[in-house]
Amino acid sequence: MCTYSDRGDQIVAGAVARELRKLGWTGSTGNLPAAYLTGYLAGKRAAAKGVTAAVLDLGRQHPTKGGRLFAVLKGLLDAGVEIPHDDSVLPDPGRVQGAHLGGDTAQRFTATKSKVEAG
Repeated sequence: MCTYSDRGDQIVAGAVARELRKLGWTGSTGNLPAAYLTGYLAGKRAAAKGVTAAVLDLGRQHPTKGGRLFAVLKGLLDAGVEIPHDDSVLPDPGRVQGAHLGGDTAQRFTATKSKVEAG
């Protein structure tokens, strides 16, 4: 997340999927649950720095309804950051939690999200 400045944008908070490993995430960092968790982590960090609202700027990305970019958005929203959006673009909750991936993905998702919440 960044704020505008005449001298250039200032980074306020952010997260990258690789950081999820430190929180116990053992799944792929390129899937929908990891995208959500990365957005959630970034949102928690932003909220800790007083960010309450933002505008989603996807730049030149070509997002897919229900895809990873919107999973990041869902994570930011769930972390408490208000961002104007249309709910129809957000992924299904089951997909966010990794139900479509099978195995123990949903349990790992819940465990990692709890660690993000704990700080």
